[in-house]
Amino acid sequence: MTRAGGPELGADVPEAVLRMRDRYRRRADRGLMLFRLSGAVLIVLGGVMPVLTVADYPFKTAVVSVAGVAISLSAGLHAFFRWDRQWQLLRNAQFRLEEAYLEWSLQVAKVHGLSEEERRKMLARADRKLFDQYRSVRNGESKEFFALLHFPGRGAERTGAEP
Repeated sequence: MTRAGGPELGADVPEAVLRMRDRYRRRADRGLMLFRLSGAVLIVLGGVMPVLTVADYPFKTAVVSVAGVAISLSAGLHAFFRWDRQWQLLRNAQFRLEEAYLEWSLQVAKVHGLSEEERRKMLARADRKLFDQYRSVRNGESKEFFALLHFPGRGAERTGAEP
């Protein structure tokens, strides 16, 4: 739902909220896919590894080495990027933006039948509230995102993450 914007914020706020919501959705989908992929690699290769080590076949050393490297990479990348928490964080931000947009839409629908002055005031309040919610979601997501990153060999006090 778009409309001609008021003098304070304009019609860009709802469109910005929808663009950001879609961006969070895409990033959350990617995080979910990477989380599941890394988990599947760990489960499958971890389960097959004992068989790979006891069986006799050509290039056994290379196959076992590649499987071990794939397990290590998958576990290390998952531990660093924390795709499970990232996915949850991004999906929550998406839902919060959707809720804010729907609330804004309900407020915009209420302006029919009002005088021009009342209509402008109500739309300006709705835009301001949507903008404030948008900023709150973005700021909260950014803080939580960086708190999720764990750097190997560094304590929580150096990365800004909580213990």
